[in-house]
Amino acid sequence: MESSGKVGLMRFLGVVAILGVLVAPPAFAKKVQKNTVVLTTETATRAAPPAITDTTNQWLLDLSDGGRVTILLRPDAAPLMVERIKTLTRQHFYDGLTFHRVIDGFMAQGGDPKGDGTGGSTLPDVKAEFNYLPHVRGAVAAARAQADDSANSQFYIVLQPKLALDHKYTVFGRVLDGMPYVDAIERGEPPANPTRILHAYIASDNPPAYQAAPPPAVNAGAVLGPVTLPGALRAGDLLVFNDTRVIPAQLEGMRGAARVGATLHKREGPRRWRAFVRNAKRVRDGDTIDFGAGVTAMASDRGADGSIALDFAGDEPVELLLERAGRMPLPPYIAAKRPTDTRDADDYQTMFARRAGAVAAPTAALHFTPALLDALAAAGIGHVTLTLHVGAGTFLPVKADDTDDHVMHAEWGRIDRATADRLNATRAAGGRVISVGTTSLRLIESAADADGIIHPFEGDTAIFITPGYRFRGIDGLVTNFHLPRSTLFMLVSALMGLDRMQAAYAHAIETGYRFYSYGDASLLLP
Repeated sequence: MESSGKVGLMRFLGVVAILGVLVAPPAFAKKVQKNTVVLTTETATRAAPPAITDTTNQWLLDLSDGGRVTILLRPDAAPLMVERIKTLTRQHFYDGLTFHRVIDGFMAQGGDPKGDGTGGSTLPDVKAEFNYLPHVRGAVAAARAQADDSANSQFYIVLQPKLALDHKYTVFGRVLDGMPYVDAIERGEPPANPTRILHAYIASDNPPAYQAAPPPAVNAGAVLGPVTLPGALRAGDLLVFNDTRVIPAQLEGMRGAARVGATLHKREGPRRWRAFVRNAKRVRDGDTIDFGAGVTAMASDRGADGSIALDFAGDEPVELLLERAGRMPLPPYIAAKRPTDTRDADDYQTMFARRAGAVAAPTAALHFTPALLDALAAAGIGHVTLTLHVGAGTFLPVKADDTDDHVMHAEWGRIDRATADRLNATRAAGGRVISVGTTSLRLIESAADADGIIHPFEGDTAIFITPGYRFRGIDGLVTNFHLPRSTLFMLVSALMGLDRMQAAYAHAIETGYRFYSYGDASLLLP
């Protein structure tokens, strides 16, 4: 990615996750669970991984730096290598061996009786079992020589994501506990004072109890895995929610004998809305579309993006017309599976929804409840609201080869003076401004000046955030997991870095997180 923010199409590896906190899915998630998209057909044929409590597949390494590391072995993905690890462990092969090659920011390699990377056990080499498990932080993989089928006894633990190695080495496990002790392994090729494996055990073999020393103070980098709110935040932080309310913005109607569909996406006047129209080639300027229930609109002003302006007839507020004739604009991957129902009018709203005008929900806030807000407040973590009426254009894929050629659709937003003052006061006092959802983030960044001061704002914003962007008004983000090739994935990559987000998404796919509007959420703290 170029530092100017000009980037080519984002490369998505088919892997998925979170940097920080997994927030519980909303209570109604079971309703839509059957509609969750399967991201890769490979998942349908995978064997089930062992439970993390399965002691027959827990590999314990007692290290000379004072800690016990627990690794979950994955016979579902690499049965031959897992069997080799168990055999050598029960032969006490690993007891006393060093980590002979430890590269900062990459990996710690051990399991060589010669201590120089050339040795192995007396057992035959193990055939390659390259699989879908990613080289994320804490992954454990088999080291090998040039030949694919030359793994034997050596292994390495990944310190920081290295997804370029996926499908080239056999990943056979993942650290469950003790990663701070892995981070403390002496660096070097070889290290001057190498860290040793004092003893290795399989947990089901009833190893002796181990009293670990306090974890060393090492910067462990990104946290990949579930934690809780408010524990992942600190007193003085401020969460920012979007109080927009989703309207029934999808309409089905007739233009003469032709059936057309319309999805409103931005209000342009008291009775005029910009809309994306299905079967738009059958609609000309001046045509009247009958949406039923006494609701009609005249089409005009076709835009370069293919959208059409709709002027609604009559004197009733358009909101009332939509209540009669419209339906909730559920995400396409849900709407394709089932029709909308009466529950969607409430389910597809956050607890903060007050101001009607959005055609999609700011779904990160679906994870929050009054009880959670009370717990956050008791921990000294406050919250404020602003308004950004989310348009359908936000979720359109990027089709241009150069992101400079992608046009964001404008959305209307508002930050009042009292909210702007509180945001500025939070940062001035050392607290962090954490947006809940990309919508509130984009509005804050639109209202912030070059010095990071957030000003009152009212009007349209079409801000497009890509890698290379310098964030001015926010310090963190709570967000769901997004589509590849989307402006939203580009935004989170701009905040956290593309490599870290790919590693995070890899973790999410590996461990079964749910994606998209009714899915799980992540806390991103750069």
